[in-house]
Amino acid sequence: SELFTLAGEGRLGMPEVLQAQVKRMLSDEKAKSLSMHFAGQWFKWEELRSRTNPDRNKFPSFDFELRVSLYRESSLFFENMVRENRSILELIDSDYTYLNPRLGQHYGIEGVSGSGFRKVALKDPNRGGVIGMGSVLSATSLPLRTSPSVRGAYVLTELLGTPPPSPPMDVPQLPEDDRQLKAASFRQELIDHRFIPACKACHERIDPIGFGLENFDAIGRWRTSHNGRPLDTSGELPDGTSFSSPESLKKILMGKRDLFTRNMVEKTLSYALGRELSPYDRQTVKAIT
Repeated sequence: SELFTLAGEGRLGMPEVLQAQVKRMLSDEKAKSLSMHFAGQWFKWEELRSRTNPDRNKFPSFDFELRVSLYRESSLFFENMVRENRSILELIDSDYTYLNPRLGQHYGIEGVSGSGFRKVALKDPNRGGVIGMGSVLSATSLPLRTSPSVRGAYVLTELLGTPPPSPPMDVPQLPEDDRQLKAASFRQELIDHRFIPACKACHERIDPIGFGLENFDAIGRWRTSHNGRPLDTSGELPDGTSFSSPESLKKILMGKRDLFTRNMVEKTLSYALGRELSPYDRQTVKAIT
């Protein structure tokens, strides 16, 4: 009613009035929908409500309590970022997150006590930001294994706004279970897959990024080996920049903040307008960026 009143008076378009209304609305409880629907859809933790279903036999610790805790961590993180008007670059890398004892145990972080969530400083630089969240890592995995291809496409699409082409139809599929491999390692299996002409162009861009996130298993736990073999987590972006860990990948992504910022503006504007952006929106995107 307040917005309609101001609009009826012809005052809602005044910059100082508009800014005051935006601040009022963001401090309202209903602003939590931004973390659930906008950020949840963009960064994929909303998929914990439906599509993300790790195999219960292989990952017995992934129960309902953990699913809810992973979702709450991500939602609280984004809510706090909006409420405190923090830098959007904390979505790429941050030195804190929100944990309860269940998540502290899951991540191997000691000293998380109490019954609810609280802000916790992160000592491990690999863990901060969305690519260190178990919600995102689970949503970008398959039920029985991680997927470097999906994770690599996630970084290019959701963080940098430079999506790879859609995969072609009728291409051979990799094993759903990484214990059923023909090659010596899952990484080698993916490299062999890239020699298929229909797969080569996309996988050469996305797989090397996903390799750098292989220290995180399919439900976001840290690991240094897989199937009894040490992990090779060296990776590379399409421009040839190499890295060997989530920490070093995030440093590279911070250097591409212009791409991330523009991508966030486009995502936010599209969500606000309720439609896909058109060429006519370019000037608006540029001005906001």
